[in-house]
Amino acid sequence: MASGTWADGVKPYDRGEEWLDAHRFDLATALRPAEGAALRVVVNGYSVTGVLAAQKADADE
Repeated sequence: MASGTWADGVKPYDRGEEWLDAHRFDLATALRPAEGAALRVVVNGYSVTGVLAAQKADADE
């Protein structure tokens, strides 16, 4: 099971089963931090939170 910590980059020749076992996540474990981080992502001045709010405002009109 993954430890939840960052590891140095992986080279194709050192990606053994032990490394993979220590760094693989099941979907639910991976989604928890991803969903939390998504609300803070800003791309070209657009935030996820801002886009969702704009979509809701458009739908309410």
